[in-house]
Amino acid sequence: MALSKRQLESTPEVAGKSKHHIKKSFKRLHGLRTEIAPVPPRRNNFLKIRVVSSIVRSNLFPSSMRWFNLMVMSGLIYFAWGANEASLRYTNLSSWVVWVIWWPFVVGATFFAGRLWCTMCHLRLVSDWFSAIGFKLTPPKWFERYGSSVTLTMVAGLIVLHSSVVSYGIHRIPRYTALYLVILIAYAMAVSLVFKKGTFCKLFCPLVSFFGPYSQLSPTELRSRDLGTCLKCGSNQKKKMCLRSCTNDMMMQMRNSNENCMLCFQCVKHCPNKNIRFSFRGFLADLWQNNNRSWASVLAGIIILGVIFQELGEEWETFEALTLALPGWLAGLGVPETILGGYMWLETLCVNIILPTALLGAAGAVAWGLARRGTIFTYIKLYGVALLPLVFSAHFSKLIKKFNEKLGYAPHVFSDPFGRETAAAIEAGTLAKPLPFFVSNDTMGWILLLLVTCGICASIYASIRIARNAYPNEAGTAAITATPFIALYLACGWGFLMTISHWLI
Repeated sequence: MALSKRQLESTPEVAGKSKHHIKKSFKRLHGLRTEIAPVPPRRNNFLKIRVVSSIVRSNLFPSSMRWFNLMVMSGLIYFAWGANEASLRYTNLSSWVVWVIWWPFVVGATFFAGRLWCTMCHLRLVSDWFSAIGFKLTPPKWFERYGSSVTLTMVAGLIVLHSSVVSYGIHRIPRYTALYLVILIAYAMAVSLVFKKGTFCKLFCPLVSFFGPYSQLSPTELRSRDLGTCLKCGSNQKKKMCLRSCTNDMMMQMRNSNENCMLCFQCVKHCPNKNIRFSFRGFLADLWQNNNRSWASVLAGIIILGVIFQELGEEWETFEALTLALPGWLAGLGVPETILGGYMWLETLCVNIILPTALLGAAGAVAWGLARRGTIFTYIKLYGVALLPLVFSAHFSKLIKKFNEKLGYAPHVFSDPFGRETAAAIEAGTLAKPLPFFVSNDTMGWILLLLVTCGICASIYASIRIARNAYPNEAGTAAITATPFIALYLACGWGFLMTISHWLI
């Protein structure tokens, strides 16, 4: 059972976890405590499985996974450092692992298991090290308020990182990939030297721009087994270990979304009542069950939609012409298309930001015009999160297509990790390029059509559920406010389907 809106809004985040703030939060929570019927334990609680419970509660978890990832990333940097040729894009071990294996895994795992990568991320290990010797400053409250929900880090993660990869061809040249990995580690080190432990993961990690929004689609959740038990524990600050151990300063009974849970399982280790479950739940549930929607997921959906426009535009000239109409017109007027030695700022601004924002804004304007209540932003914030299933399906489609097409390089990259001999043999014609591994490109095209169709249906379904929850006694208002967004998702989905059809079938 979710907490009431009053309880959620009246219990502040405990930044810094100082005794003063913790004591203050408990007094408020205790004053608001009401009778709540106990929630029976879920039968599918994975933490009841002895092996899983032993692993999660082990002192080696998840640090051993982070150490392993740090060693892997160090090896990838080594094998890619001297590889400057674009011909080594898929023959070099490091470039192949990062762009063919790691990135599809990270995005796919987020959908199925929430922020699973955060559990094993090597950057968390690095940030903890440098936080221990740094200045341990607390971030400004205004930054914590507007940054923790992806809003600021999303700009860095989605716009700067993605556009840099596209503009400078980082994914095409192994050495650039190595520099990319080094810069991420150096960035984590620099932030952690200044701010207290956990700040990098909470406020500055650029990858959280994908993880937070996509994790809301996941069919798993880390939640309280019984809210009554949590509230009783809430009256005793000495026992409230879930709050003290959580990087994002969240009380277990307040969690109603996967967005900010990094699946570190520290709350599980420290809960004195063993009152936490890791369970299955319905797909997409956060999209309509979360009563405290932030702008973060909406903005993330908007920018990811722009990324998809850019990615799929490469595969069909007609779709690319539509998405590049505005930057093409501005370039014709003399506006420079690139800066800083090739950074495609004009395309990034127009395709990643202006176009998707205009589309969602138009849907919000129509909804407001039909309902004549609230504001345009009211409806964008309400229904914008329903865009996430569609953009995920399109995003993941391109990733699994590359995974299927390039997985056949595996024997070559492990036998020749630097990739030069393999690339020379392919260029000389003595070695054929590997064929798609699992299915042909034609068959993959049909699979992707099905996947994107599922994304369209999921976005429509989420819009309907959001409308019903927002207007439970006003079926007419629910219908007229949801319809413009459903029409937008249908239109975008149709464009994605047509692009895949012309691209692969």
